Amino acid sequence: VTQMPKSTVRSYSRYTEEALTLLAKLIRASRLEKKMSAQEVADRAGISRGMLSRIEKA
Repeated sequence: VTQMPKSTVRSYSRYTEEALTLLAKLIRASRLEKKMSAQEVADRAGISRGMLSRIEKA
């Protein structure tokens, strides 16, 4: 039986963190501007609605 490795906490540079935060805000703002639901965007992106929610809250 093979065990899955434990998940690790990743640390990113300050610039990467700022870029991710900005990208998250842009994704959410664009979705709201286009009056699209989170489910619509998730379906188009091929991801779950929960994943989109986590991305937008980054």
